[in-house]
Amino acid sequence: MIDNLSKGLHEHKTTIFLQVIAFAIEALRIVVGNTKIVPERKYNDIRIDRAIDYIHDNVSATLKVSDVADYLHLSTKQFTRIFTKTTGTSPGIYMRDYRVERIKELLVTTNLQLEDIVEIMGYSDSVALIKAFKRAEGNTPMKYKMSFIK
Repeated sequence: MIDNLSKGLHEHKTTIFLQVIAFAIEALRIVVGNTKIVPERKYNDIRIDRAIDYIHDNVSATLKVSDVADYLHLSTKQFTRIFTKTTGTSPGIYMRDYRVERIKELLVTTNLQLEDIVEIMGYSDSVALIKAFKRAEGNTPMKYKMSFIK
């Protein structure tokens, strides 16, 4: 009888221990999930760092310079002037170049079809994506991808 009681107590302690572990894991998930890693600032103007983060988080082709300006509560003209002065490139060109870099990354690191990339990147169709890519790279996306396969 004492042996059975001891065994039951041990099982109860094990159950409590597992519940404590589960609670601790869930608490860590909450803490880690709510912890945003603050990236190193690249520019002296926090607005530009915030703009770049916003562009990276919303990289689709439907994103416009005015959307980023609105996000920062600036006029498009004021935002463009500050961005260009700080980075040395216009926000439109930066956005185009970043989109193309993401497309290149998807072409090389995945087996996605061009139509899938069109959808992911928010282009209206493959012609629009190819045109933007060719304008920036001087080559089509498929020729770019083939240069990595060889």
